[in-house]
Amino acid sequence: MPFPIQLNMHDDCLVANIYVPDTNATNLPVMVYVHGGAYVMGSGNFGYYNSLVKTQQVIVVTFNYRLGVHGFLCLGTQDVPGNAGMKDQVALLRWVNRNIASFGGNPNDVTIAGCSAGGGSVDLLTLSPMTVGLFSKVITESGSSVGYYTGAQMNPIENAKTYARILNFTNVDDIDALEEFYKTAPNALLDFSMEAQLGNAVILFTPCVERDTGTDEERFLSESPFSILSKGQYPKLPLLYGYADMEGLLQVNGFDKFHTIGDMAENFSNYLPLDLQFESEEQKEEVAKNVREFYFRDGEMNQESILEFVDYYTDILFAYPMLRGLKLRRNSNNDTVFLYEYSFVDENTPFVPNTNVRGADHCAQAIAVMDGDTTAATTEEYVQIRAMMREMWLNFIITGNPVPENSYLPEWPSVNLGWSPHMALSNNSAVNETLIVEERALFWEDIYEKHYHQPAAPSFRSEIMWRSTLLCLCLCGAAVWAESDERESKLVNTAQGAVRGYKDPEHGIFAFQSIPYASAPTGPNRFKADIPMPGLMPFTTNTQENCLIANVYIPDTEEKNLPVVVYVHGGGFQMGWGNMLVPKKLISEHNIITVTFNYRVGIHGFLCLGTEDAPGNAGMKDQVALLRWVKKNIANFGGNPDDVTIAGYSAGSASVDLLMVSKSAEGLFNKVIPESGVSTSVFTIQSDPLENARWFAKANNFTDVDDIYVLEQFYKTASFEILTKDPFFDRPDSTFEEVAKKVKEFYFGDKPVDEDNVLAYVDYFTDVIFAYSTQRSIKLMVENGHDQIYLYEYSFVDENTPVVPHTDIKGANHCAQSIAVAGEIFLQADSMTLTEEFNKLSTKIRQLWANFIKTSKPVPSGSELPAWPAVRGAWTPHIALVKLTVKRSMDPKIITINPLLSWKMWCELVLLVAVAVSRGAGLDVLEPRLVHIEQGPVRGFQDPSTGIFIFS
Repeated sequence: MPFPIQLNMHDDCLVANIYVPDTNATNLPVMVYVHGGAYVMGSGNFGYYNSLVKTQQVIVVTFNYRLGVHGFLCLGTQDVPGNAGMKDQVALLRWVNRNIASFGGNPNDVTIAGCSAGGGSVDLLTLSPMTVGLFSKVITESGSSVGYYTGAQMNPIENAKTYARILNFTNVDDIDALEEFYKTAPNALLDFSMEAQLGNAVILFTPCVERDTGTDEERFLSESPFSILSKGQYPKLPLLYGYADMEGLLQVNGFDKFHTIGDMAENFSNYLPLDLQFESEEQKEEVAKNVREFYFRDGEMNQESILEFVDYYTDILFAYPMLRGLKLRRNSNNDTVFLYEYSFVDENTPFVPNTNVRGADHCAQAIAVMDGDTTAATTEEYVQIRAMMREMWLNFIITGNPVPENSYLPEWPSVNLGWSPHMALSNNSAVNETLIVEERALFWEDIYEKHYHQPAAPSFRSEIMWRSTLLCLCLCGAAVWAESDERESKLVNTAQGAVRGYKDPEHGIFAFQSIPYASAPTGPNRFKADIPMPGLMPFTTNTQENCLIANVYIPDTEEKNLPVVVYVHGGGFQMGWGNMLVPKKLISEHNIITVTFNYRVGIHGFLCLGTEDAPGNAGMKDQVALLRWVKKNIANFGGNPDDVTIAGYSAGSASVDLLMVSKSAEGLFNKVIPESGVSTSVFTIQSDPLENARWFAKANNFTDVDDIYVLEQFYKTASFEILTKDPFFDRPDSTFEEVAKKVKEFYFGDKPVDEDNVLAYVDYFTDVIFAYSTQRSIKLMVENGHDQIYLYEYSFVDENTPVVPHTDIKGANHCAQSIAVAGEIFLQADSMTLTEEFNKLSTKIRQLWANFIKTSKPVPSGSELPAWPAVRGAWTPHIALVKLTVKRSMDPKIITINPLLSWKMWCELVLLVAVAVSRGAGLDVLEPRLVHIEQGPVRGFQDPSTGIFIFS
């Protein structure tokens, strides 16, 4: 069903955008444009074709498809067969076929077009049995199905292994373990490094030849594009086909980044096209010598030979693969192909670095046809060639011929077997017989005739399944007061039976402690989800496996429907218990019911083997069970089950952030207070759970860790004492050296990491463990339309705050704000006297927290506290919890380090809201149009500047 339009980044990014002219005409031809971006980036609205739509002769459709690992991981297994991104493209074309008539389009007159990876995509779409009948014309711009850059992966399994190693996964030779790694790794990890996915003229994840997995699922590509083209087993459709003369400029920006020039000079054979195969290293070096001499003659390879580099990459990445594919098509009687070579330049075209030469860059011809920047200076020459090309492209979309009969445009015949004739789209456009790249293309013809190696489907040997995450220990503690029948008490009935709470005379609140809310499975089932409690049972205070108890604290009042806050304790997911920190003053001062509780921690709570008996997240499932218990029972304590806030500190903070995104917790709470920990923190989600499980087992003298079932049996039968040993142990350092160097320079400069630089050490761990991940999470939420986030930065210190070792500086320690809310110094000597300054700030912070718990705003209207607006973007504004002042920006140090730590999701710029929104206009002033499609009605809005209706 249609869903609300939002500008956000997420997994579910398969959206289409339809641009419809302001006309009542029907059966209009349709162009579906596939965006480029090397299969790792981009979105449907990479470019716009309003200039074509404004002619009122064509409808344009753009769309998103899955990218990078998500779209093009190809393992040849049933769950990861490959080509998910290409199948998204097919799904879009099928959707267009079924629905475009509702927008006024002709489902039988669809042209597909694309540049770069989009060009490679449309070239591949012509060869797939899944697309037969979905389009009738093709515009391929700077991309080829038979090139290694925009075509099929040469070795998809090896590519998957390479990237997994980059992400610190080591068990890459076990295909099942590798598959499980990719299936369960978080998006933030899989999208970690675009440069790793898109390196020096190598894209790891592109389309692939699919292996027969023995299922009924359609295969997008069952043999190599070269084989299909050679056999002629594909529909012969009209093609508009070409490239720019200096496509290789695409690589110039990466030369310094990847140290390309120097390395090429030393190891040129490593830079030969990946789809070449040699019988020996000697043969490879001989071919490399010939190629180097052809392009660079006897000259040096340096910045002065940049034009030769550009020619080389133009040829191997784009021009020759396209010409080779074209020859294969013509040989199989695909005789309606219109070839062009774009070489237009003007005074706005930048010079090639270190030269006085200008050239047409990668996809320059596609940019000429697209809408341009109306504010940029444009020469009359460029205006004229753009107008001519747009008419040619439009003619082709409508008629299948860029220059139909009786057109005033220069004649453009279809190409013959020898790449001739072609349209030279230049400063003096005309049909030409000889291509700029022709001599170089003929040179490559001979090499490919001898050494070409076709891409093949993934092959592997089946092994035992594995997978990965983080290991933990289970320590369930219950801190229970000594009960006395002489104390004032209350009796409350719950679903399991009656429970008695006793009054704390110091704070005037009633405490109902050690209420079992679920039963933790023990023995062989100890890692499964909790079991609902059938009734109350005796509970002891010692550490044990079955530790799932709740503590309910209520104010001394007969009021009903009180707001409820559920506190999740911290302890690194390794230790701790519900009553580690109880905000008793919050309860007594503000009439708020508070629930604390235990959950399984460490191994008992977070062993994750991915098996039926140890699936993982037992501790998080305990938290959900507690929230469900609260929902069913809290009204009996005077609480409102529909007004529950969840809060937590450290690992508890990360927990509540995770609960916020878990479907299993939906409807169980309506406000959230994370304190020093988020779901994107480095300590929150295990990156390799299976390897963690192996490490702990090895540390306890268990050696048969490579058999998943034997490993599982070890954990299911190990004694409680073994499983509650010290969980902290050293692991090999897996930090990327290059990133580590940059980070060290950022924090420490040229100074050593020693006692004299402890403040830099503190800053580093503050940022990478807590501050950066919090800001990253906030950014993602704000970008997803979350407009009720109240950000704070706590930096209060007083005479009780210890100085940082080896300095005279004081700072707010981990979870210091949580201690301020409680109004107590946690785990400090009873004799410590709290300062008046701390007590005053603590009182104000509790007021802020109480306001939020009751009203969803820390500073509601009419409050005497400083105004605290919600975050609007760029982590601003926020409140500085030191003297309660509002600041407009966070510490710029955090912002500076962001480029080192990739936070981009795989699906950037997923949805683009209507054009008028981005220009500041409200949707209500735009003319709407309602169209009914198979999922339901969708509404498009008219862009006043173009008259085009946009369905986004």
